[in-house]
Amino acid sequence: MSIEARPAEGRAPARIGWQDLLICGAALAALALPTPVGEAPELVRAVALVIFAIGYWATGRMPEHVVALVFFLAAMLLSVAPPQVIFAGFAAPAFWLVVGGLIIGVGEQLFEFAIGAP
Repeated sequence: MSIEARPAEGRAPARIGWQDLLICGAALAALALPTPVGEAPELVRAVALVIFAIGYWATGRMPEHVVALVFFLAAMLLSVAPPQVIFAGFAAPAFWLVVGGLIIGVGEQLFEFAIGAP
């Protein structure tokens, strides 16, 4: 019995392509660079992490939500900044306003409500 990964509907099977090698290679090359004089060592790790995240967001090789989760996980594991700094955006009222709007939008789609319809 063989177990075969089946892609989601409309998606091609996941394969490592030249884009993945380019993105990961650029991030690893950034990690290999020496820390500039007078800068914190976390700077090099942060640059590598940003190259990785922007590369995957721009190419769409990974779903956006997965890239975001990997970004936060890697930021914590690489000690880029204290957790209070990494997750500071979640304490902002604007973030929760957007989350509330998304929940209302999903509820409207699920229950077929028509806002403003008689």
